[in-house]
Order: sequence, then C-alpha cells, then structure tokens
Amino acid sequence: MTPFYFVSNHNSPNSFDLINRLGCLFLLNAGTPRKLDPYILNLTKHGVLNVHPGRLPQYRGKNCPEWAVFHGESVVLTAHIMESEYDEGDVLGIVDVDWRSLCSYVEFRKQVHLKSFELAASESLALSRNIKKFFITASTLTWFTVYAALWTMKP
Repeated sequence: MTPFYFVSNHNSPNSFDLINRLGCLFLLNAGTPRKLDPYILNLTKHGVLNVHPGRLPQYRGKNCPEWAVFHGESVVLTAHIMESEYDEGDVLGIVDVDWRSLCSYVEFRKQVHLKSFELAASESLALSRNIKKFFITASTLTWFTVYAALWTMKP
C-alpha cells in the first residue's frame, strides 16, 4: 500500500522535516493553493515539478486554457521546475490538448486535467527512472483537495 502523509501546510517545518526524512529527490506540485516557500523549492536535488495549464511564458496565471481558446490559439500544457516567482522556471516538456472535437466545457476541462496528469507522469519518469517509493500528502481542507506527490529513488 502507498504511504499517505498529511501536512497542514506545505510551507511548515513539519513538511520540511518529512521531505528530508523521506529523502525525496523531487516534489510534484499538483495544485497547492498557496505559494511555495523558496526553501521548499530548493529542498530536494531536482526541485519541484509543476504542470501549468498554459504555454509558458505566454500564458501565466489562471484560466489559461480558456484564454487560449478565446484567442484562437492552441491549448498547451507546460511542465516546468518551479521557482520563487509564479509560472517561472526551466521548461521540461509541453503537450497540446486536442479540444476542438469536444462537446462541452466539462469535457474540455476533463481533457485538460487528464493531459496534465499524463504530462506530470511522463516528466516525473524522465526525472527519475528508478523510483523506489511514492508518497502522497493532502494539505488543505478547502472545497478542493490538494495533493502533492513526493518521489524518492534508490541512491
């Protein structure tokens, strides 16, 4: 069974201690509602992987898929290593979201999320082919649940 850890805040000393104790080589951000402390961004060897729902640096912030459609452009997801400024960092990969044949906004957003998961998985595997353990932490009690995956690999 996959171990599960709860932290009240990703930026807390308890979270930092957990990451150090587990020997994580990188973190996978999956929608935390708060800005990550620069300390946590540099706590692991490879940083924090994020999938942004827009082409960086052109589309930053919220609702990027909707803005791309509004402007008649391709909907693109960007995997990048997070930095202290929002939507900054080295780009690792991008993927187009084929949305034109979808019948509803719900299908559109579902496709964006599914492609985000695929990109996160492929870029995580590219960072580390020798994954030993997979950990998940939930860090919020708001109307949506936030998951951050913590990856470790054999030395």
